[in-house]
Amino acid sequence: MLTPKSEYLSLLKCPINWKKIIDEQSLVRFLQLYWLETMIQFEVSSESGDYATISSDEIVKDDPDFNADLVNIRRWHGAAVAQYNKATRLFYNLRFATSEEYAKHFLAKSMPNSTVKELSKQGISYFYSNFNRDSIRSYLWSSISQRWRECINANRCLFFYKELSFPVGASHGRDTRLICFHVEPSNVLCHAYPIPSGEVPSGAFISDMYNSGDERDEYQDKHFRYTFAVTIDDDFSTGPANDI
Repeated sequence: MLTPKSEYLSLLKCPINWKKIIDEQSLVRFLQLYWLETMIQFEVSSESGDYATISSDEIVKDDPDFNADLVNIRRWHGAAVAQYNKATRLFYNLRFATSEEYAKHFLAKSMPNSTVKELSKQGISYFYSNFNRDSIRSYLWSSISQRWRECINANRCLFFYKELSFPVGASHGRDTRLICFHVEPSNVLCHAYPIPSGEVPSGAFISDMYNSGDERDEYQDKHFRYTFAVTIDDDFSTGPANDI
């Protein structure tokens, strides 16, 4: 049987163990902190039973009265988990398109780069043969990490751009170092293709090999100055929630 303190800590765990899903540490941390942000939106008055907005300091205290706080936390915890799971579904369910679903920018057989460049002059960009879906997929999360909030409750197509330090493919007969990740929230599917710099929309953010994980998310300092290791420590991640 759980002690009040154990139950208290258990309920405050992030309901999804993101490290088992995402290999970009900065993005994992943002999503764990977003669980804190979600919890802050919930509180139940023991007298009225109504939801009310509370501050971070009211959720976590240096010396909490676990029994008293558990009365409230038990009431809003299920709603908070449901809201969090819905908001982050794209991160949890997103998958990379298979060759059967999207083969357009991958050549069926290995070819020299010079041949790939010639083929790309016909209007379709192609990845070079040394790039496969697994190697390209490894860049997906880092390209998303600085714009992760756009994926929260996303209901429209999103485009993320990643620039490498070497050519990834060819477009219009020339090398390109840029990958475009096209994310479709409606079917939680992502496909990728090489893109020349001239086709990236003006003002679009381009993640490169150096800036993918350095963003300081503004709410970290504003709302989470207190110590709350329970939600960002590996030992306190519960894994996927049952209702995802």
